[in-house]
Amino acid sequence: MEAAFHASHFHSYRFDAAAWIIIRAALLAMTPAFMAGCATPVYRPAAPVDPVTVYLADYGRHSSLLLPVNGGRLVEYTYGDWEFYALNKARWDLGVFKLFCTGRACLGRRFVPAVADGELLRRSLGARRLMDLKVERARMEALRDELAGRFHRQAQTMIYSAVHDTHFVMDDSRYWLLNTCNNETARWLRALGCRVPGLPVLSDFRVKDARP
Repeated sequence: MEAAFHASHFHSYRFDAAAWIIIRAALLAMTPAFMAGCATPVYRPAAPVDPVTVYLADYGRHSSLLLPVNGGRLVEYTYGDWEFYALNKARWDLGVFKLFCTGRACLGRRFVPAVADGELLRRSLGARRLMDLKVERARMEALRDELAGRFHRQAQTMIYSAVHDTHFVMDDSRYWLLNTCNNETARWLRALGCRVPGLPVLSDFRVKDARP
């Protein structure tokens, strides 16, 4: 670990006494989740109208969502820190630093062939786990359009990462402890009509049937 972070990091991230108060409160709030093993339940929508299949991917640390598009393809959206994720500066010390200082976020997108075999799709993505959910088509299309618009609004910042085989753009939001990729994935799932209680800590989502 480097003895100190470069001074430019502190010009890019807001970090003050008030932030420490929020961080300490967040860590206390998240303690029960860590004690419970950090798994986050995702309850499928009950009897969605005009159902369509979407996929929730777990890459070990990151999670993503895959939505169907025309032409027999899926579009995968993922979220993270611009420097750590999009620029692939994946040092553990930098990752810890980013959790406690608000930094520039990124939105990632790639298109992949839709494969009927879930295990084959999982291997082609390089994901640890892949979970399928039936959701309402209208909700899926609304979320897909929203994410596409969010991506295109920052098209001038687009870069390609060969490591992730994904195009990234800068996002207007800020990445930190309470706004990670898994928090963002949970918001997308809620937009699809899923119930995702609590604050996701890791990418360990567990899909369950809707509660009666």
